Amino acid sequence: MSSSTDIDAAVDPTLPMAPPTFEFPRRVGRYEVCEPIGRGAMGLVLRAVDPELGREVAIKLLTPSPRLDPSAGTPRLLREAQALAKLSHPNVIHVYDVGMVDGRVFIAMEYVRGGTLRAWLRERPTRHEIIAAFVQAGRGLAAAHAAGLVHRDFKPANVLRGADGRVRVADFGLAAPVRGDEVPTFQSEGAYLLDIRMTATGCAVGTPAYMSPEAHDGAPVDAQSDQWSFCVALYEALYGERPFPSEDPRELAQQVRARPPQPPSEADVPARLRALVLRGLAVEPRDRWPSMTALLEQLEPRRRPTGLWLAAAAMAIGAAALAPWLATRSNPREACDRAAAAVTEVWSEPTRAAVEQAFTGSGVSYAGQTWRKVGERLDAHAQALAEARRGACESRLAEGESAERLDRQVACLARRLSALRGLVAELEQADASTVRNAVQAVGDLRPPGECEGEALGSAIAAVPPSMAAEVEQIYDDMARVRTMTRAIHHDHARLLAADVLAHATRLGHAPLVAEARYLQGTVRMASGEYEAAEHELVEARLEAQAVGDDPLVAKISAELVFLFGRHLRRPDEAERWVRHARAATARLPDPTHAETALEGTLGGLAQANGEFAAALAHYEVALAKTEERLGSLHPETLTLRNNIALSHHDLGDNVRARALLERVLSDRITVYGADHPEVSSTYGNLGVVEQTLGELPAAAAHTQQALDGLEGSVGPQHPLYSQLLTNLANTYYLMGRFDDALRVHERAKILLEQSLGARAFLVGRSLVNLGVLHHHMQHYDEARRAYQQAREILEEHLRPDHPELSILINNLAEVDRDTGHLDAAIAGYDRALALLEDARGPADPELAFSLAGRGQTHLMAQRPDRALADLRRAVALLEGAELDPGSLVQMRKLLATALWDTGEPIEGRRAMEQARREADGLGAGGRDLVEEIDRWLAEHEAP
Repeated sequence: MSSSTDIDAAVDPTLPMAPPTFEFPRRVGRYEVCEPIGRGAMGLVLRAVDPELGREVAIKLLTPSPRLDPSAGTPRLLREAQALAKLSHPNVIHVYDVGMVDGRVFIAMEYVRGGTLRAWLRERPTRHEIIAAFVQAGRGLAAAHAAGLVHRDFKPANVLRGADGRVRVADFGLAAPVRGDEVPTFQSEGAYLLDIRMTATGCAVGTPAYMSPEAHDGAPVDAQSDQWSFCVALYEALYGERPFPSEDPRELAQQVRARPPQPPSEADVPARLRALVLRGLAVEPRDRWPSMTALLEQLEPRRRPTGLWLAAAAMAIGAAALAPWLATRSNPREACDRAAAAVTEVWSEPTRAAVEQAFTGSGVSYAGQTWRKVGERLDAHAQALAEARRGACESRLAEGESAERLDRQVACLARRLSALRGLVAELEQADASTVRNAVQAVGDLRPPGECEGEALGSAIAAVPPSMAAEVEQIYDDMARVRTMTRAIHHDHARLLAADVLAHATRLGHAPLVAEARYLQGTVRMASGEYEAAEHELVEARLEAQAVGDDPLVAKISAELVFLFGRHLRRPDEAERWVRHARAATARLPDPTHAETALEGTLGGLAQANGEFAAALAHYEVALAKTEERLGSLHPETLTLRNNIALSHHDLGDNVRARALLERVLSDRITVYGADHPEVSSTYGNLGVVEQTLGELPAAAAHTQQALDGLEGSVGPQHPLYSQLLTNLANTYYLMGRFDDALRVHERAKILLEQSLGARAFLVGRSLVNLGVLHHHMQHYDEARRAYQQAREILEEHLRPDHPELSILINNLAEVDRDTGHLDAAIAGYDRALALLEDARGPADPELAFSLAGRGQTHLMAQRPDRALADLRRAVALLEGAELDPGSLVQMRKLLATALWDTGEPIEGRRAMEQARREADGLGAGGRDLVEEIDRWLAEHEAP
């Protein structure tokens, strides 16, 4: 953030900095300070660099003042951080971090190159430029209101305009919940940032010139008060003067209630704008616009279509979509030139340069590689789209062609153009997350050639020509929502998706409403709001059915399969939706795309449910169709190939899995670039497969390669990084490098605590890993402590009878057994067995481990008769499962001992001899077991 200082601040952020005349810290937390931006009575604003991510940030730092209580500003600064942390919107300044350093609060936020809206208005922009800037600022305010917040001090000096033209609302230091009852604050317009001149119960809140009548009265303020401040600022920008000119706060308070403002008659401001602003300045809040959203709908200029061809046929799906326009032109083929040129307007050289600049400015190490891949794909897609649009237009002019079918093709291609335009709009303001997901986002663009097949589908109601421009805007926004969701900007996506649905509903075109509601449902599902997603998707499917949109019905049905099967865990309902999806797909003239999506969904669901053979079958069907449509190097194809490799791993064919992953790795490097996180994740998958194959040095090397790639691309705070650290630690454990394993496990736990919180579920699992390692190293106190901490955390997240708790209780029982607390160990095994048997039934192989542990404890307590029943059952369960042969050998050894001790020496020796044969089959890994068994057999001769 270059500055959020008020209008008279001494520092102009758009000019070179003069040497500072006051001391400032060289480091704030991990941030390295470059220079001061501004200073107020209570704090500093500093430009700094985050060395971990390599990006510039702005730091607000509360500093002690000799004339003010140092704690006085803390609540305000924390309010600012809390308010901004709740918001994630392109037109609101983005907060990265908040913390304390040396007893002082700091906020690290987005650094915007540019200046305040106040400074920009001094450059005398045009009226259209002013409106465009205020529309953006209004969207930021509307986002705050949607999050339940009121800014309370909106003014041009608290709005930033970047060099890219994007506007961000900043300085939420006075923000409070709607109808909040916090002590209000009176801020002078001439104050520096963070400078609060007076604070007193019952006085006004904000900057007097921009304060609403209710704020002057000291009454609680809400979103309507922000609307007043917005309209004061807009009035000032349009007319060059404020609506209420007094500089005296008391006189100003009288003016705002005395009469409406009188705009200068000579001003070149349309009557419509004049009326809009004056309504927002109504004395009574109920007489203003119902909301900022309602105001913005009137303020935002109606967006003109990109070309006359598009205006005539962008969404109309009737036979007359192009005919009236073509009949009026002496050379109708000009329309076809316009159709192709509309693509060039969207993906032009300046736009291409802007996207490249956004990528390279994102601070991501692999941004250059990703940009080259994205640029190439967008070039190819734009060329194909332009050719398809020209071809459809020329076919429409030819005699004998089906006008109705061609109009549907034209409408499909118009939606493809909206998809491109919306994607490009998001890429132009790309951040690290957008760059990370950009290749996949471009891959989401449907091929223009598919529109010929789509044109054969059922026709839905035509859009009236009067709606064409607004419908185009809605489709553009839909594309932006999809890109935001792909980039994991869920807060942004939710807000825009809600706007899209409201806009579509207002237009009243039923097919569009169904599609907008479907989009909202997918955003809800991606955000983890599964019950809300269920409601939206089911409703959207009913709406799509009602209007005859069969492709959308099939698409929504597939989404519901995954929602019910994976997230809501209602398998019966998921199966019902599978039948619905298959029926809807069968009705389509060209079912290829819908069938592919459904097969991929069913594969993911089967894999999540442990049905690995079924998952492999579904993935292979999806892969064949996807490869035919999109080629072997498309991101979607690579994802399916990766999933097929992992399915082979799940089925135990790790040689096949490794070969497939090696090819996926090579192709992902080609598609994404060597430093992309997708490549790192593939290295990690290779490490897992090699660990299973027993090729431990290769597994460690590939896992470390994955970690190095992630650390350079997304940083160690990324969730996958901690997961890979755990994999590396487990590989070290299997290699016998216990100290290394302990060090890496401890680092994984620390990172999880930092990113997720000390009581997070994954922290509990990490503590279980540490407990196992400490136990193996005979650090019994540390093992017990880790297990107990893990149990406290996991019990907060899991139901009391969850089987995962049984494993943890079993581990604690083993520590008790090995430290001589035999009665406590028996009680622990009893509890673990009861939990596991209730959850999985009496035949589950996992029971064998608790049974064997309890049996061993009974042997140690000189109760071989009790041990015998547990050990017989443990061996039978593990034999039937045909897995973990090493553990089975250990259990046979214990069983042989119990048989000998209970007076069955012949059976005991027979069991031990079988254990020896099985240990010998383990190769080098069973050598120590063979030696132990041979010693036992020598000491226990047959009678």
